[in-house]
Amino acid sequence: MTRASRLASALGQLAILIVCDVACDASPPNLDVTSPKVLSVVPSDGAVGVAPNAEVTVCLDQAMDPSTVSSTDVVLSREDGHLVAALSTTVSLSADGGCISVSPWSALAPSSHYRLELEKGLLSASGVEISSKAVQFTSSFTTLGPPAQTAMLIPTDGMLNAPLNLSQVLLSFSAPVTLVDAGAPFSLTPVGGVASLSSDGQLVSAPFPGASSGTVISLALSSELVDPSGQTPLTGGALGFTMGGCPENGPPSLGQGLVVARDRDALVSFAVDRPSLCGALVQDPACPDAGSLSSAAECQAPYDPCQSSLLCLCTVPLVGLCPGDLIEATPSATGFDGEVGTAASIAFSASPALPGLVLTEVKAGPKGSAFVEVQNRTNGPLELLGLSLADCGLSLGCSSQKTTQSFGSFGSFGAGTGSTTLASNGYALLVDPAFDASSAPIGALLLAPQAQASLLSLSTTHAQSLALFSPDFSAVVSSYDGSVLPQTGVSLERIDPATADPAPRNWSLSTAAGGTPGACNSVTAGVLCDASPP
Repeated sequence: MTRASRLASALGQLAILIVCDVACDASPPNLDVTSPKVLSVVPSDGAVGVAPNAEVTVCLDQAMDPSTVSSTDVVLSREDGHLVAALSTTVSLSADGGCISVSPWSALAPSSHYRLELEKGLLSASGVEISSKAVQFTSSFTTLGPPAQTAMLIPTDGMLNAPLNLSQVLLSFSAPVTLVDAGAPFSLTPVGGVASLSSDGQLVSAPFPGASSGTVISLALSSELVDPSGQTPLTGGALGFTMGGCPENGPPSLGQGLVVARDRDALVSFAVDRPSLCGALVQDPACPDAGSLSSAAECQAPYDPCQSSLLCLCTVPLVGLCPGDLIEATPSATGFDGEVGTAASIAFSASPALPGLVLTEVKAGPKGSAFVEVQNRTNGPLELLGLSLADCGLSLGCSSQKTTQSFGSFGSFGAGTGSTTLASNGYALLVDPAFDASSAPIGALLLAPQAQASLLSLSTTHAQSLALFSPDFSAVVSSYDGSVLPQTGVSLERIDPATADPAPRNWSLSTAAGGTPGACNSVTAGVLCDASPP
């Protein structure tokens, strides 16, 4: 073998050694090809009473690929009846890659159902899916309801001339409250007084021991006072009043009452000569649970017992009535001194049972987007041809209508299905003929004013009350009471569609951009969306 050939052979063997050193003896990488498993999720699946500011965290038994951890594949959604809406969130991964945190951009809505989904695009650091399904993992929870709020204070909160013969202090709440420990529900400073809680948990009263003119009385809630969800009631600020220089003289004087009745509820309105606690004694022999909801008299000016009498208006909801019954109501008003005045009894007849049609949402704005939403809360379909919508001008029970229009098929204007029959638990939108039908959910029933009229004007700046009238009934079927001032681009939503119209504080501004046309309201707990009529 020549020297050249020996050199070539040696170089060849060296090349083989080099290749084998790199490839032949290399061990395969230690890759975990098993599917990652969820170890825990907070809040836990099925949890209730979750705080609105909660962060959602899911931990797995493997590190996850950071490039696949995003709001696209880790989705937190709110479920409102038939509507599922994904939230805007910030999704982050822990330093060890094993835990994913989901932080909503805004507080979660109260009394609402939420769902966390890990989508198919989420992978482990080894590139392995949790499962082969499109949605790899699901967990859900329900948030706390809103806390109870103070609803009424007598004497009026901030009053500067409370009567010297004030007999008691009353404070009511929007929901029942309880004391978690022994003690008084509230305290009065500097006079003291032992407060007690009513049996239904919605009214706290304390005998007032008296105070001299000019004394500032402060009311402080007990820290042991909680609502059914365990939350402390909201007060909206400091509560209190200032003693004036004169007593009240005798019981309140009442004017004649006016009743506007439906089937199961009514409103009785009467004048009173001073701020008072308004009520009514209801007699409905067939319905022993019939009664009234106490309310404070509304006055247009501050009250001073040293001055002449002040005209105030009482509007008292009557509830639990029997449809078609002859009913008697006796208006009453309790003054700050504890004396009770009454007016002559009023007899009236409740209407026959009304259809379970509920006005659930109002959105003002351009003709192409404005709507009034109604829901059929009965167990069967309802025919809505000829349904009327009225602008009530804030009149009691829509007794003085500014504008009324009847509705028919939106399809006659070249869009929609042409149907006027609303399915059980379905939604219909009362809209202008120029409404953009593509903005409504697929299958939503659209109704437009008959005779090609424009939808009545819905204010974006002023309080406005609306009412529905069925073709078969002269009574108001359902209404919006004008209690919430509208805002441009924001719809007004009924909170609890199962509660009859006279119930106070049952409307709110929507928390969803553009409202929730054809779906459960953003301020309504999902469990209340499909139910029996009020």
